[in-house]
Amino acid sequence: MMHYIQHILLPNEEVLYDGHVHPRVLLPGLLLMGLAALILMQAAGTGDSPPVLLKTVYWLTQYFPSINGFYTMLWRWQNASPNTALEIKVIALFFALCGFMRLAYQFIIMQTTELVVTNRRIIAKTGILTVITLEMDRNRVAGVTVDQSFAGRIMGYGTVTIQGFTATIGGLPIMVNPHLVEQFVS
Repeated sequence: MMHYIQHILLPNEEVLYDGHVHPRVLLPGLLLMGLAALILMQAAGTGDSPPVLLKTVYWLTQYFPSINGFYTMLWRWQNASPNTALEIKVIALFFALCGFMRLAYQFIIMQTTELVVTNRRIIAKTGILTVITLEMDRNRVAGVTVDQSFAGRIMGYGTVTIQGFTATIGGLPIMVNPHLVEQFVS
């Protein structure tokens, strides 16, 4: 990983620990997408009654002709799978989109967050367009706090906060093997 860090290493500086974000951060997005699939699976056979949403949008097209294309899209969507109620499809779509956005956001966080301990300093970097970099001299470290839940202890993830005499490196997402940071910093 260490793409950013390789560019800022000082002469004779060597990397002791390269930390990265645990894939567990993807779980909320995956759960939302799974909930959308579960809703659709459980909704089979609910399309017997006329869709209230479709009727409402049709009524709105009488007053706002510009949404006629939206009505046509909903009508085609309902006719493509008439066994499932349109309202349930819309709810499932909402959960699926929220899950996808969360998944994409967390994946970007995974790819752009770096925590590196070298023989001279500790460097934390996150971001793509707006890059936030925190650096601390290893001699200025006052303590390291590792916070792990029970599941984090089993799966090997947790949060790391590094306290210095004048600054703190914290607020990072859950990291893989957080106790290694503590081992290499002290």
